[in-house]
Amino acid sequence: MKNAGQADEIVQDQTTMYVINNLSKLEYGVVDIVNLFPSIEGNETKESATENLKCIQEAIARVDDVIIAVGKGVKTNKKANERLDMVLAILLDKKANILQIEAKFGRKGFHPLYPALKQQWKLVPYDVSEKVC
Repeated sequence: MKNAGQADEIVQDQTTMYVINNLSKLEYGVVDIVNLFPSIEGNETKESATENLKCIQEAIARVDDVIIAVGKGVKTNKKANERLDMVLAILLDKKANILQIEAKFGRKGFHPLYPALKQQWKLVPYDVSEKVC
């Protein structure tokens, strides 16, 4: 697991817990969790960014489905938009099956901590025609 938050392979944070629990309910057997950025402090170096993208590419090669779950805050963050576009380009090049979380009321593109979705996810195809979730 490449995680910019508080979790690691042993200690879980809330995001990791909700991801694992909800994917288990959807009968996924394994999960790789990666982040757009290598750090939550914002002190990214060129080397750490390169290593993070390498981890993302390696994870993409190992999985059947990729779930984009960055949340709506990405829309207002230029750097996050650019990184997401980079990752989407990699996913499209690899012809990955890209999914996103949809709420019961039809909106899509949520982060795993969105309150209405913590206990139950519905995965739908990611609309790549939209620039950001």
